[in-house]
Amino acid sequence: VSPTSGQLALGFPTWGDVEVQGIFRTGIPIFDDRVCFISMEMGRQLFRAGSDVDGADFQLQDGAIANEAVEKLSAALPEELTITSWRDHHGILFSAMELEKLVGTIVLSLIIIVASFGIASTLIMLIMEKVREIGILRAMGATRRKIGRIFAFQGILIGGVGAAAGLIFGVTFVLAQMKWGFLKLPETIYLVPAVPMTLSVGDVVVLISVAGAVISLASVYPARVASRLNPTKAIQFDK
Repeated sequence: VSPTSGQLALGFPTWGDVEVQGIFRTGIPIFDDRVCFISMEMGRQLFRAGSDVDGADFQLQDGAIANEAVEKLSAALPEELTITSWRDHHGILFSAMELEKLVGTIVLSLIIIVASFGIASTLIMLIMEKVREIGILRAMGATRRKIGRIFAFQGILIGGVGAAAGLIFGVTFVLAQMKWGFLKLPETIYLVPAVPMTLSVGDVVVLISVAGAVISLASVYPARVASRLNPTKAIQFDK
């Protein structure tokens, strides 16, 4: 095994004989094809490091507190030591992931807004088809509030069915991807064989709350239009 591509003065690379004790496989080609582990003694011999230690790696149970760990270690250890976290080594990737999440949130918000216009348009068309019926109900004594509630409930029902169907499909899709990983990624490019997904209960609750609020708001205007129809003109309305 040769530790580097460097050569000695006579043109021969530094190398050493090793005995393979075992083969590991992570499923990630960049590791399986290029990485091997050797003992500390063999590493010092190959790199001519003597008894010095260049660094140490620590794995935290919670990677999210890496910055806090760096601050505590920096305060406890000598200043000449350089302490970094995985966020420092992969800062660009981490920033790209945060930007991707922001873009995804914006796109999802636009989809919800478009869906709200769809609900409002559907209710307006329904009101146009039921103008005479609304006039008859008003003539029979139905109050404006009751007419408004009827169409508000209709809008909430339409939006609720769509939201429930989307929730069931989305949760099922995420759980299936987590178990079977059918959305594959090129192993020569990415470090994972499939698109990683996690199901966050908090995100689901937030999405349901936002969807419910948007559905309710989208139903308000059509319901107000229906409640303000003049009974006499509504009965005489010709489709």
